[in-house]
Amino acid sequence: MKLHRQMNHRLGLALALLSNLLLWGCGNGDPPDIDASPLAPDFTYGQQGKATFPIGTLEGRIGKSVLQPDGKLLVAGWRQTPGSGPGRAPSELFVIRVNVDGSPDSQFGTGGELRLTVKGSDTVADMAVQADGRILLAVDASEPCVVTGLFLCTSANGAMASRVSVMLRLSPQGMRDASFGSKGIVEAPASSLSLALGLQTDGRIVLLRSTGRARLGLFGWALARYHPDGAPDPAFNQGEEVPSNCQADEASLLLQPDGGMVVGAVQGVSYGDPTVNPGLCMERLHADGSRDLGFANANLWNAFNTNVSLHALSPLPSKALLAIGRSCDLTNCGFWVSQFDREGRQDPSFGQGGTLQTLLGPTFNLAGSLLTRGGELILLGTHRPNSATQQAQTYQPVWIRLDSTGQAAPGFGVNGVLVQAPETLQAQQLLQDSQGRWLVVSRARMADGGLAVVVNRLRGERQ
Repeated sequence: MKLHRQMNHRLGLALALLSNLLLWGCGNGDPPDIDASPLAPDFTYGQQGKATFPIGTLEGRIGKSVLQPDGKLLVAGWRQTPGSGPGRAPSELFVIRVNVDGSPDSQFGTGGELRLTVKGSDTVADMAVQADGRILLAVDASEPCVVTGLFLCTSANGAMASRVSVMLRLSPQGMRDASFGSKGIVEAPASSLSLALGLQTDGRIVLLRSTGRARLGLFGWALARYHPDGAPDPAFNQGEEVPSNCQADEASLLLQPDGGMVVGAVQGVSYGDPTVNPGLCMERLHADGSRDLGFANANLWNAFNTNVSLHALSPLPSKALLAIGRSCDLTNCGFWVSQFDREGRQDPSFGQGGTLQTLLGPTFNLAGSLLTRGGELILLGTHRPNSATQQAQTYQPVWIRLDSTGQAAPGFGVNGVLVQAPETLQAQQLLQDSQGRWLVVSRARMADGGLAVVVNRLRGERQ
């Protein structure tokens, strides 16, 4: 269903009040009387609610964070190693495990951190923890190389650099698990954009990878399933990948209790005329890999009249789901949330006709989301208030709290939006532990110029 960008007066009020919130967040005025208690630091965690882990490099990224059933936090990412150039620079993977109190887990890797390489220029896209505590990583693995032509990257020996998608498994103690695949690794064809992992209730592993080439206007994804030991599962499409019917490849994966799999994907392209962006495409596969042809009445696309990216698919009761992402017109960006019923149809009781869209500013970026135990949706984004200056980059946290119908949650900020003061932390992910506390995983620049992973634990729903 196509949705108009013209929002009702409630959303217009939210945008009007946002400019005032930005001033309050910068210290230019006094905020109204707001209930910010969920965002209060949990001072029992780390140092005054914050734990910092230097990663010892000037360049790197956080790829994925996961809470283990025992409450320990795993943070995976990559860090650049010596060497650079116009191509794929050398890099290695890191995984950090953090105890429930915010201290590094000395029983994992070396002093709580593991570093490893696959091909020498590696980035981690996703992570999952199996029932026995073993850790799966989805990795884009390439040889370091220098660009020598269109789609050509040459390694040090003068040959075309190899690049593959990899599933890598670690033991609960942070050692490579040689019992998985071949010496701890299962290879798949290279992903053009994204990789995602899913674990089914019986332990089987689902791998989603992008297959298109955006520069050529080609988009697509493919889905494969493996046994817990990494062997291809012949009960899923005879052991072969299932290609998408959607011309979209910035994809997210949602596994359902009955064994079904929903993939949502967008093109990730900003159109000069945002109204022609095709939006979100969703497909559902049965447990055996066959297509659910009745899903969404075979109408796979949902257009939003803006340029959209996809952040996550989140499950709701009775196989319903939320799709969450970032939305931009030609001048401003914000968020969009759509609710779908179990048959893949937009739920008109949510937001406006099934979707809520709000534009929040030219530099808004969506960092994370979670569903509270009470059924509310929490979104965390950032503004970059000094993005056009020569000052050190800061980021302004933007919190949004919505009730189960897509309306602003009462008592939180102004119209459900709360903008905090600028800080040097760049929020990357938002998680909720078993006690309802919220963890914000951020990337930070240290005083010496190096990068660090910073974890803040907030009170959340634990009042």
